[in-house]
Amino acid sequence: MPDVSAVRVVFALSLAACAAPRAAHATVYCVGSATELASALASAENNGLDDEIRLRAGVYDSTAQPTGGFHATVDDARGFDVSGGWIDAGCTVHRDDPGLSVIDGNHANGAMTLFATKASNIAVRFAWLTFRNGAGYKGYGLNLGSPDYVKMPIVVENCVFRDNHNYDGYIGLGALSFVGDGRFVLRNSLFTGNRGSEASSVYNQGGTHPEVSVPALVNNTFTGNETLTNSTTVVNYGTMTFENNIIWGNIKPSPDMIDFYGYTARILRNNDIEHLDLSTGGGPGPGSGGNVSVDPGFVGPVDFRLRSDSPLRNAGFLAPAGGFGEKDLDGAPRILDDEVDVGAYEIDRLFADGFDSSP
Repeated sequence: MPDVSAVRVVFALSLAACAAPRAAHATVYCVGSATELASALASAENNGLDDEIRLRAGVYDSTAQPTGGFHATVDDARGFDVSGGWIDAGCTVHRDDPGLSVIDGNHANGAMTLFATKASNIAVRFAWLTFRNGAGYKGYGLNLGSPDYVKMPIVVENCVFRDNHNYDGYIGLGALSFVGDGRFVLRNSLFTGNRGSEASSVYNQGGTHPEVSVPALVNNTFTGNETLTNSTTVVNYGTMTFENNIIWGNIKPSPDMIDFYGYTARILRNNDIEHLDLSTGGGPGPGSGGNVSVDPGFVGPVDFRLRSDSPLRNAGFLAPAGGFGEKDLDGAPRILDDEVDVGAYEIDRLFADGFDSSP
């Protein structure tokens, strides 16, 4: 974690006064501490505007909040954007690095929760953030959705979910949990070191009304996560498309346990899944294809980029339902030469093809 003192300033004014208008109906909050983040979330909940919360480089400890973690409950129709990687005092300069802005549950709280409570079309986005050390019942890194199944479109992209876990003795429903009928898209993100009893990484209960929308998971990497009981890495209770993802090297009570389970409709295309149920009980549904189970060829034990000789190079599906997003998890272009790799990272084509940068 970089020294953030150089990019922090002491706000002499209240956070509300520091919220600079971005447009006639938009507000930008630039935050640099846990207190400022909590205040921005509270201010943005129901102000009727399009809100953008920008996190400067630093660690945001959710245990500093008396409510038990960062949270927002929104009930009016507008945008809600939370992003990290802002490296100057005014949040005008951005660096594509999810490790710069960390939301930390400190093994005591969930890191972040967002609920919508009204039948609205609130557009939500989380990007360039790390959610780590969250603890809870479900979505202990990031918990999204609505008890009323609000039609809430959500994009989570270019994020890292690391070392989140369920409370001991409780069912654990994913480092990331989504419940709702909105358009949920998860892409270009990494899950590692997470632990749960029901789903170690992602729990989806969206898409129960596919005529409204179908959640889509595209170009993510799941590795080094631990399932504690009889479930799996990704659990889908709704409808889902699952494309260009890697699920490899996860820890389960039995080595032959499956890594993906879909209780209802699911389309799986061009994924690398170590243990995939090919029966009708939870594996690929109609329209699926191109799935493999091969060693992805990671660069190293804790570096989940792909080697130049990886079998997943240029092996991605080129028309995923959730779209690609502009950049991979390193901030490099997601599509190169009209081809895409499988997983959260694109191989650097220039050096992978033998370019010598030495003079």
